[in-house]
Amino acid sequence: MRSSSLSFRRSFLLSLFLVCAAAFASHWLQRTPLQAVQALPESRFDVTDSAADELGRSLARAIAESDTQLIQILFDDDAFYRKAMSGQLIPVRSEESFREGLVNGVRKRRGLIFDKVLGGRVRYLGIRDIRDVECPMLRILNEDKTVEFVAVQPVKHAEGDVRAADFFSLQTGEWLSEMIGRASLPTITAMKRTNLESHFAREDDIEQAKDLMAFDEAGRLLGLGEVAEAMKAFERLGQMKEDRSSKILFLRILSAMPEQKRAFDAAVAQFAVEEPLGTSALMMEMNQALRLNELAGKTQVVRDLEDLIGADPFFESLKARVALADGEFLKAHMLAGEVTTADPSLEDAWWTLVGSGLKLRKYKSVADGLETLDSQFAHNFHSDDFKTLSAYRPFLRSEVGLEFVRSLP
Repeated sequence: MRSSSLSFRRSFLLSLFLVCAAAFASHWLQRTPLQAVQALPESRFDVTDSAADELGRSLARAIAESDTQLIQILFDDDAFYRKAMSGQLIPVRSEESFREGLVNGVRKRRGLIFDKVLGGRVRYLGIRDIRDVECPMLRILNEDKTVEFVAVQPVKHAEGDVRAADFFSLQTGEWLSEMIGRASLPTITAMKRTNLESHFAREDDIEQAKDLMAFDEAGRLLGLGEVAEAMKAFERLGQMKEDRSSKILFLRILSAMPEQKRAFDAAVAQFAVEEPLGTSALMMEMNQALRLNELAGKTQVVRDLEDLIGADPFFESLKARVALADGEFLKAHMLAGEVTTADPSLEDAWWTLVGSGLKLRKYKSVADGLETLDSQFAHNFHSDDFKTLSAYRPFLRSEVGLEFVRSLP
């Protein structure tokens, strides 16, 4: 029972499967005929670039328009189920119920990702190569200023159109179906049992089940914002601490603890040595810098991510912010100006334009930036907002600055 298929890659997978396992544990504890889930034929994945591109644009548009119904329609749940569980033995009389539970769990997971950005903060980046599969990729900006890049695998749907069969996160570096496919359903069932010794004959299997429960608990607590308790649960892990999934969870916990910045930096550096060509360590390091607004000296990290992911105005915006933090005000101003033209939806680029404009006394850029932030990003500035901010005093004494203040309520 102890095999690589018992490893989980993210805590939400455990939660997802536990929901299913709780409902169907009785079936697994009885003798019942088993059948293997059939894989999708390769022909279903033979999708043209134009069809894949249209899928990416449709998904981005559905998110921008807060069309949750269309988002769900654009995913082929049956294709995902068969890809994730291909070859897995499922009790015949339980398969339909199990499939329904798994699909509902996956829908909830997609909701956690997309519901946060409904109405904006998403951009379609075009087709990217993910493990030799041409996939539409989206960039998602979270409310805490962190970023996520996700790709979807196109598949021909039974009705003839093209939908998304799978979901790839560059932060974890894996397909969602792979994470779920590694799960061992009998082990998940056992995790709901308090008396593990009655289910497992070997001590190693018992310890591994305990590891999975501690891993699940740490991820659940982190999701609730109980960071200190999440770390305590993580410390209960045994051999599973060496798994890639556990190392990523450890980084996520550390990144939520500003007082552990030095430990986080050391852990990211070590992870980068173990995974030199992967995006996970780079994404962790960049999101930590974005979360803490500490971008000084991060030029190489931005470039490395850009090399792995491909061109995106977001990376130019990051370069502008890094230049501003490094005191390269003219470079920051030039880059920010280019970004606000290429992708006006990047709010941080407008703030960088303002910040660098103040340093360079380019007050027309400062006024233009503040007017855009006020009108397009609903900051609702008031004339008194800037009077106590020393950085804005020279601007407010200028003719452009006086005119800007007079335009405010």
